[in-house]
Amino acid sequence: MVSRAPGRACRDSGGILNPNQTCEHPIPPAIESGFHNLSAHYVSPLFINNENGDVEYVPRTDIRARTYRGSGVVDAAIDWIADQDADTPWMASVSFASVHTPVMQPPQALLTTNAEDTSNFNCAGDTDQAKLDQRELTTLMLEALDKEFARLLVSIGVASRNGKGKLKYNPHNPHNPHNTDTMIIILGDNGTLAEAVKLPFDPTRAKGTAYQTGVWVPLIVAGPLVNRPNREVRHMVNIADLYKLFGEIAGIDVPGSVPRKLDSMSMLPYLTNPKRSSIRSSNFTQVGANVQANGGINAPCTIGTACTQIPVSKSVCEDSGGIWWGDDPTDTSETKGMSSVAPDGFTYCCEVNEFVYDKITDKDDPNYDPTLELYDLQPLSAVAIRNDFFKVVRNSFLGNPEAREDANPTRPWIGPKPPNCEPIETSEFYEIDENRIAPQLD
Repeated sequence: MVSRAPGRACRDSGGILNPNQTCEHPIPPAIESGFHNLSAHYVSPLFINNENGDVEYVPRTDIRARTYRGSGVVDAAIDWIADQDADTPWMASVSFASVHTPVMQPPQALLTTNAEDTSNFNCAGDTDQAKLDQRELTTLMLEALDKEFARLLVSIGVASRNGKGKLKYNPHNPHNPHNTDTMIIILGDNGTLAEAVKLPFDPTRAKGTAYQTGVWVPLIVAGPLVNRPNREVRHMVNIADLYKLFGEIAGIDVPGSVPRKLDSMSMLPYLTNPKRSSIRSSNFTQVGANVQANGGINAPCTIGTACTQIPVSKSVCEDSGGIWWGDDPTDTSETKGMSSVAPDGFTYCCEVNEFVYDKITDKDDPNYDPTLELYDLQPLSAVAIRNDFFKVVRNSFLGNPEAREDANPTRPWIGPKPPNCEPIETSEFYEIDENRIAPQLD
């Protein structure tokens, strides 16, 4: 069994380590002030919407605000479900942010007993070792999420542990009528971001794109309505279809109850009829910049060899190991000198490439640095449509998307195609191949 670093053990319990000291009252000022510091998945702003409409602010000294977020949401769900009347239908939506930047070590208690103590892992940074550490941490965060989800199922009575600790799912427990008709739905909300993507998926075509790596997410449905469990349905579904599924489970005529046309298609037949043919004939995906006041847009963020405008702030960009090129840019050799060119930061990734290109090629530039490289551009917006056999992806860019390759930064010659900020649209056509072992992804 791996021993935990004392500071980490204290943090996992919601505390702050004061090494080589005894407990005292009042709390030393340095420790007292530390209870107000934020710490991502452990200490972050917590507000609770109560059923009476009041919004409760939970102070950072409250243990609820100092509990690992992947655990706190399960605690709240267990308490809420326990308060429901056994004769009244209920629905609980339990949302996890556990596999999300900034990556952090989850509580050791949520990992296998022989898990490596990852206290010295690098949670940020752009070195090769830091990237490996962050990839491992996302795996551990997922493992912790699995354990907490299992705790939820056991606590509400739809699963149990056998003598070896293995989870046994049992939605038909005759001794607990409160859960005999409970349906369980597990869903991922979007593709993984950049460096955390694992093979065979492509980090450059992940979160924020219309490619399969960005939109093909897990969906598991279990419960008494599932005829012949432990099977895989290969037909197309869309997250919008869950809206109708929830209504179908509750016995509601969803189209007849909603006074507008719905994109949602039926999913229940797939559960009740193992031989059900495909219901959807197509799937549509659209990705674009967040709508902001006064036409604002997220500033550029470079992660690895790509430039994206998905991260909404400097902190989110840097939490992902990226370089922020907006207002108050990240202090690196790449951004050196940009304050004289763009005092408020750059608006688009193509402007970043133009700036870096000048530093690579202009020997009179005081920040001349021929070791720098340009960035490939992620699309500003994209649409995709597919059927059972083929998929079309259309991306919109400002600037040449493959600028890093197009400019061919082989030293000492740079060319043949410098970066620009001209609008470009690309259309790509793919054959669908979703082989479970080795999918051929767009």
